[in-house]
Amino acid sequence: MTKDDTADVDRSDDTADQGRLWPWLVGGLIVLAIGAGGYWYLTRADQTQEMAPPQPPLIETGLVAEAAQVVIRQTGFVRPVSDVTVVSEITARIASVSDSFTRGATVARGDVLVQLDTTRLQAERQRAAAGIAQAEAVVAEAQISVDRQRQLEENNIASEATLQQALVELATADAALQTARAERDLIQQRIDDAIIRAPFDAVVAQATADPGALATAGMSLGELIASAQAEVEMGLTPGDLALLGDAQSAMGAPVRVLAVPSAADGAATGPRIAQGTVTALGPQIDAQTRTVALIVRIDDPFAATREGFPDARPIRIGELLTLELSVDLSERGAVSVPGRAVKSGDVVWRVADGILSRSEVDVLRRGTGEGARVVLGAGAPAPGTRVMLTDLAAATDGQDVRVDAAEEQ
Repeated sequence: MTKDDTADVDRSDDTADQGRLWPWLVGGLIVLAIGAGGYWYLTRADQTQEMAPPQPPLIETGLVAEAAQVVIRQTGFVRPVSDVTVVSEITARIASVSDSFTRGATVARGDVLVQLDTTRLQAERQRAAAGIAQAEAVVAEAQISVDRQRQLEENNIASEATLQQALVELATADAALQTARAERDLIQQRIDDAIIRAPFDAVVAQATADPGALATAGMSLGELIASAQAEVEMGLTPGDLALLGDAQSAMGAPVRVLAVPSAADGAATGPRIAQGTVTALGPQIDAQTRTVALIVRIDDPFAATREGFPDARPIRIGELLTLELSVDLSERGAVSVPGRAVKSGDVVWRVADGILSRSEVDVLRRGTGEGARVVLGAGAPAPGTRVMLTDLAAATDGQDVRVDAAEEQ
């Protein structure tokens, strides 16, 4: 092989090596280009995110509504306005018992309930009458003696001492007559007490009198409950008093009377069965509940029907009822908001044009249960104002917020 041939072989080898390197160089450049492009893209995205301002928080809102009237709802137990235990004033056998004197029956004022035997009392009254006649005779005789002694004393025939003695005997006889008459009146009173009458229109709650039984003085024969009215004590909490402004303003106000529904009914309140009236105000604050009592009276509580009350029924003593007292707030400019709108410290946040503004409010009544509303007084936003419901941490005056477009419609 010549020198030229050797050179040609070397150049061929170099050319072959260079051909094998080109693909690697191109691939490396492509990888570098892709990496540089990715780095540029990621760097640019981070810069874009850093440059874009954060969006305001998305909140839920509710509307302020007018609260012209609210209802104070309380429960209470029915109690009688008047009740009396029927007792015997004397000791005697029971001669008869009225057919109406049975448990659950109604009686009218003056109706005879029980008649006691007065045979012995009638005899005593006759004896007392005879004693009175005898005492009257003694008085008459003593009066004649006094008149005679006075005449003799005037004619100086009898001494003054004799006249004085006659006067003493007359006074003694008159005292005996008065005692006899008092005894007769006492016996007559006992005879009158033998007839036991109803002191007022009533329902018989209990009757234990049986004809022929011995009734001793002070013995209970039954119990009567006044039927004209019953009453329920309605306790007002400090919040209720704030609504009223003054408990005295409730005097004479009508009160709706509703039955308490059973657990099986699943209703919040029962049917309206009657109407009551506030007739009195409790004289003191209850030490345990810190409530002030309104006394609500219900007319004709034991009636089976009442005009205007299709669900009416007899009301039972001791029954638990629901009472509803309406309070007019139309002159006080009160409003109501969803319960979630009132934040800690009695603060409400207005939402207008996506900006928050803080308002301290006077809470008149807090609702209970899901969906309940809170009644506000002084400082409250006007009806139609949108308020924030979301519990936004560190909310501030003038803060920007977002409201769902569907809520604003």
